[in-house]
Amino acid sequence: MALAFGGLAASLGISPVPVADPTRGFRVNFIRDLIKQLNCVRSNRLLSLAFAGNAYFNFIGWLLLLNLFFYGAYDLHVGDTVIASFNVALVLGIGLGSVVAGYASTGKIEHGLVPFGALGIAIVSAILSIAGWRPDAVLAWLAVMGFAGGFFIVPVSAILQHDSEPSQRGEVLAAANWLSFVGVYLASGAYDVLAADLGLSPRSMFLFCGVLTFAGTILSLILSPYSLVRAVLWFATHTVYRVRSEGLENLPRRGGALLISNHVSFVDWLWLIAAADRPIRFLMGRDYYDKPWVRPLARVPRVIPIPPEIRPHEVVEALNGCGRAIRDGDAVCIFAEGGITRTGELQPFRRGFEHLMKNIALGRNKSPSDGNEIEAIKTGAPPIIPVALRGVWGSIFSFSGGKFFWKKPGRIPRVVTVRFGKPLPPTATADEVRVAVAELMK
Repeated sequence: MALAFGGLAASLGISPVPVADPTRGFRVNFIRDLIKQLNCVRSNRLLSLAFAGNAYFNFIGWLLLLNLFFYGAYDLHVGDTVIASFNVALVLGIGLGSVVAGYASTGKIEHGLVPFGALGIAIVSAILSIAGWRPDAVLAWLAVMGFAGGFFIVPVSAILQHDSEPSQRGEVLAAANWLSFVGVYLASGAYDVLAADLGLSPRSMFLFCGVLTFAGTILSLILSPYSLVRAVLWFATHTVYRVRSEGLENLPRRGGALLISNHVSFVDWLWLIAAADRPIRFLMGRDYYDKPWVRPLARVPRVIPIPPEIRPHEVVEALNGCGRAIRDGDAVCIFAEGGITRTGELQPFRRGFEHLMKNIALGRNKSPSDGNEIEAIKTGAPPIIPVALRGVWGSIFSFSGGKFFWKKPGRIPRVVTVRFGKPLPPTATADEVRVAVAELMK
C-alpha cells in the first residue's frame, strides 16, 4: 500500500498533455475500433512485429511464471518462500535489463537489442531444462533471463510508441495492451494443455519455451532482417567502434527525406544505419554493390544501385527509383561527392540531387497554377538533411595511408560521430549543402 500511494503521489507530478483528437468521442462498440486499429497496424511491418513481440513477451512470461511454481515444488522440492524469490529474481532482472537497454540504445530506438534479448530468453530456458540445478543457481539464471527480457521489451515498447501516428497513438497502445492480455490468457490455456494433456514436466516446459522462443526469433529475423543487421552493428559499435549520434532530432521520424553525407570509407552507410533510429536507404555504385560480400548485406536496407555514368539511361532510371522511394516516405541517403575521398577532405558535390528534388516536387505539383517552379519545389519536396561523418578517416576502411584495408588498425575502440544537421529547404543547391556538411565536420 505504501508503494501504491508513493506511485500515486509521483503521478501527480506528470505534466498534462494536449488531447490528440479533441473531436473523438467515446464509442460503445470497442471491438469494431479494435479491429479497425489492427487492420491499420498491418500496413506497417515493423509495428506489426512489435505488436506480435509485445503479445509474445506476455505469453511466454506468464507461461514461465506458471511453470516456476511446479518447477520449485516438484523438481527442486523447495517451499513457497523460495518459489516467491524466483519471481523476485525474474522481475528484478527485467528491471535491470530495461535500464541497461535504455543506456545501450544511446538515445535512439535500437532494434538490434531485440534479437539479443530473445536469444537470451531462449538459451536460459534451455539451460533450466537441465536437471541438477541448486536453488541459488536457479535464482541467478532467472535474473539473467529477466535481464534478457528487458533487452527484448524496451525496444518493442518504444517502437509501439514512436512508430504509431500521434493522432492514433492511444488507440495503438490500447490495442497492444489488449493483445498482451490475450497472450496471458492463451498462456494459461497452453500450460493446461502442455502439462495436463501432453504430460510435459516442468523441466520439459522450460525446454519447450526455449525452442519456441528460438523459433520465433528466427522467424522474426526472416520477416525483418533489418533487425539482424542492427544487432550485428550494435555489437560492432560496442566493441571495436563507438558510434555517437548528434542532432538526431533533425532527422524526421517519418515521411520522405533526402540525406546528403560526406563519403570517407566503404562502410559509411553502415555507420549511418547504426546512428539513425529509422531505416535509411542508400544509392550505391553498381560496381561496389555487385561484390559478393556486399550484395546480401545491401539488400537488407534496400540499397538502390546506380550504374556508371557511361550508361546514362540506367542512371536516370536509378534516380527515378530514388525519387519514388522518397515520395513513398522513405529516407534516402546520397554521397554527393560521387566517390570516397582520397585525402580526407570534403570534395565538391555533384548537382544530380538538385534535379532529383525538382522531379520529386514537380511529380507532386505537375501543373503549378502560378507557374512558379521554385515555389512548387518548396511546397512539394521533402527536406534535405545534411550529415557529417567524423572519426572515420584513419580507419582501415578509409584511404588514409594511400590504401584501403591493408594497414594497421588505429586506436581501438575507434569513435565515429554521425552528425545530423538542421533540415535545409529542398531548393538548396549543391554548394549550399556542401557548406552545411563542412560546418558539421568541424
